[in-house]
Amino acid sequence: MTHDLSPRVWDAPRPELPILSLTTLPFEGERIAPLGVPPQRLHRGARRRAESLLALARAGGARAPVIALAALDDDEAASVFARGPELFSSTAEDGEALERLTARVGLAIVPGLASYALAHPLLASPLLASVSSPRVAPAFALLLEHRDVRETAEQWMLADARRAAVGLWPVALGDEPTMRGTCSRALRWLAWTGRRDAIEDIADRYGVSDVIEPLLADDLPHRPAPTTVDLAGLPALRDGHGGELDAAATSTLIDLLRATPLAPPCSQLRSARSSMCAADLDAFTLALFDRFFATGERTADRWMMHAPAAIGGEGAVLGLMERFARLSAISSEHAAVVLDSLATMATPLALLELESLVHRAGPRAWLDHARHSVGIARVRRGQPRYGVGPEHVPDPWEGRRAVEVSIAGRAHEARIDHRGDLVVRDDEGFVIWHAGSALDTDDDPPREVAALHRANELAKLLLAKRLEDAMETGRAMHASTFTRLARSTALHAVTATIVYRIEPLNLLVRIAEDGSLVDLDEHVFELPRDATVCVVEAARMSRAQRRDWACRLADYEIIQVFDQLSRGPVAA
Repeated sequence: MTHDLSPRVWDAPRPELPILSLTTLPFEGERIAPLGVPPQRLHRGARRRAESLLALARAGGARAPVIALAALDDDEAASVFARGPELFSSTAEDGEALERLTARVGLAIVPGLASYALAHPLLASPLLASVSSPRVAPAFALLLEHRDVRETAEQWMLADARRAAVGLWPVALGDEPTMRGTCSRALRWLAWTGRRDAIEDIADRYGVSDVIEPLLADDLPHRPAPTTVDLAGLPALRDGHGGELDAAATSTLIDLLRATPLAPPCSQLRSARSSMCAADLDAFTLALFDRFFATGERTADRWMMHAPAAIGGEGAVLGLMERFARLSAISSEHAAVVLDSLATMATPLALLELESLVHRAGPRAWLDHARHSVGIARVRRGQPRYGVGPEHVPDPWEGRRAVEVSIAGRAHEARIDHRGDLVVRDDEGFVIWHAGSALDTDDDPPREVAALHRANELAKLLLAKRLEDAMETGRAMHASTFTRLARSTALHAVTATIVYRIEPLNLLVRIAEDGSLVDLDEHVFELPRDATVCVVEAARMSRAQRRDWACRLADYEIIQVFDQLSRGPVAA
């Protein structure tokens, strides 16, 4: 694939989307989550004062406190708030009063609350997130582009992509230009996070399936104002053939990053990432990340902070973790920025690094932030935020037996050997790096190899812990998810050391070297589709079973990643 980073990229034709008048589909279950606050009530004197403040606000004299709406009955309060949310102040007391008003009037508050949240996002967006209704989807599309509340908007969108799509499609094809673009970008973001099925399903119900491809293709941002970034000192960039990018192409790349600092990478950035030297791009984006903090952290330069998340790869993840270690050691608040960037990237290594931080001893503030970030990253990867098990461990190889690694412009093949170690060979088949052997002691491995090795080791450590937790809690895995886990080449060094029980057959098995399931007598066993699999606890095995399985594993020189067969009953 080639990239187009010439200034002509901004002149590319854009697909024309139709302007349609779609009636929003009915949505079952519109509700507001319980807020746990009592409705606001005013005594007679406070009511008269509230009425006078409302009258003054309507006359343009001053903004009224939200609590003044408590002087009106439910329908009138919701109507007044919807007609003029800009008439009300935005103090902490107003936030509390707004919660009480919402608890009193219910869904009638939604139109006014959506407008108020756009004017005062930090104050009202958490309350807006308690509303489960497609009617607030356009508001969250706008908040998705607001740096300070983007996370809240993401969580709402990802919690129910179909609900969001129901509210976004009519506006994305409506006649208001600004909101058309905003809701179209939100739909593209949902597709980028793996929710394309939901978008297509709702588009089909609206009868606009033919618009999906043009909408997803129209991802070129509007050209920003001329940049003032000094390119001097930034690492050079090379394409896949080793040719160095000129200043014009580098400036176009920077303009694209500036125009889409928070959105998913546009097609031009994606093609640049796939056709350019990955190591150069990682070094380039990390240099921009460092420059943001070195030049005063100006708001206009925040795109630099998001550059690694926009087009960085696993090498950028390693660089961000190096910066986290340095910043957290001095209790710098910038360490939290690193965690947010990792959550945005949500690559296998990024998620594994965040998972490792959760289980690592350290200051409580970082642990709490890491738990929050790993939850966001899990959701972006389509995993549950909580209740994750062994089947949710990211596979760095994504089911492949080998991956191609580019080192100094040459293609190399990386594989996992029978011991679970990483082996890298050049294009002539010679081993240039082997984890755990003498080959990796002379020089540090290239960053691309180091990132793959790090991801492989973290995945094995995390899986071992998840399997042990599953044994202690009795967590079971469905047959389909366990099959994917059993066939993972990268994780085989862990999964093959464990004895599993198949329910409801009560059959004990292990995973053989070829990924098949075998019983104690080495008979291959086909897993039924409706079966469940759990890590058998030693207390649920007879003495003979423990002895026989221990001998079988010893015959194959298999060392368990945790003590399974000799462990006594788990304490209550």
